[in-house]
Amino acid sequence: MIVAITRSRYLESLKALGINAIVTNGTGEQLWEKIHDNIAEYKALIIEEDLYKSIETKLKRYFQGLRYPPLLIIVPNAGERRSARLKDMYEYLSTAVGVKLKVGTYGSSSE
Repeated sequence: MIVAITRSRYLESLKALGINAIVTNGTGEQLWEKIHDNIAEYKALIIEEDLYKSIETKLKRYFQGLRYPPLLIIVPNAGERRSARLKDMYEYLSTAVGVKLKVGTYGSSSE
């Protein structure tokens, strides 16, 4: 089973593909209480970035206890032009190669 967790209704359209959609205004503890009982049943979890950030620590801790955690797909919030996920990817890649990577047209970093 695949589930989409969203604050806006744009991910709700995934229901047409047979994906369960949870539309919620809750974040943090409220959101965690709503979804944590069923997480192990999901094969994939599609979640908006701001909702993910509100439960990131709990979700990571929970996934460590699972032999096969669900695929985690984090999507930008509707209407947002920037995503913190790009910054996270930059940090992960820089850590993996052991140097700060240069980005942009002229080789300047984003910092």
